[in-house]
Amino acid sequence: MTLLSVKTVKSILGDNDSYRGDCPDCGGKNSFSVNKNMGEVAWICFKASCRVRGRETVHRSVDEIVTSLLKPQKNNLYEFEVPDYFTSIYSQDKIVNYFQRVNAIPLFESGAIKLRYDPKQDRAVFIVERGSVTVYAIGRSLNKNTIKWHRYGKSGKSFLHKKGECGIIVITEDIPSAITVGYSYSSMGLMGTDLSHEDMSDIIKFQRCIIALDPDAYSKSIKMAQRLSPWINTKAILIPDDLKYFKPKEAKDIIDGT
Repeated sequence: MTLLSVKTVKSILGDNDSYRGDCPDCGGKNSFSVNKNMGEVAWICFKASCRVRGRETVHRSVDEIVTSLLKPQKNNLYEFEVPDYFTSIYSQDKIVNYFQRVNAIPLFESGAIKLRYDPKQDRAVFIVERGSVTVYAIGRSLNKNTIKWHRYGKSGKSFLHKKGECGIIVITEDIPSAITVGYSYSSMGLMGTDLSHEDMSDIIKFQRCIIALDPDAYSKSIKMAQRLSPWINTKAILIPDDLKYFKPKEAKDIIDGT
């Protein structure tokens, strides 16, 4: 339900093509987003308890269109510098074996994803990017005596793999599962069951969303779908097991069959 008028939203947007700040309805800190694109203005509050959202066609003059096209884009991403001591995944067999088990090698060798090895912490590392910007990295321990996952950097974005012009994004609970479905779909690995404001901003750029969290988190999948559905065509599916335990073709069959 739209709780703000178009007039109010346009006054907040002003002469800009985008706006991010506190929600004028619920007061959520930095949770309200407005974007104007191709003659349409869309707004949403990413706070789960707030229902503010809407989309309307607006008139733009030729001057406004030209100004928008020429305006430099702001980069609000946290940039992360990959440590110099990270090494190739081919430096030890155990690293290659791990990445093979989670179906990552073909995507890595095609250049679709970036992988490294952290010899200091003995971790297989997934590099997380947005476009050409590295925003953080996350490492999976290869030593049972340490914490399983370690996050390098402070970005609130999740791992995102874009498959060409695929308009469908599949949300999974972890990065290895996102990589497994990444052979057929665009995918996002949350490393948990929470959806951040930054994740919402990325997801709503797609046409459809499929939520495929682990079976024990199906109730959270449903709640996540309810949160996303006013903004994007979304469904939650119940999968038989964590998708990283399947081969990419098997994972595709599971998603297509639900």
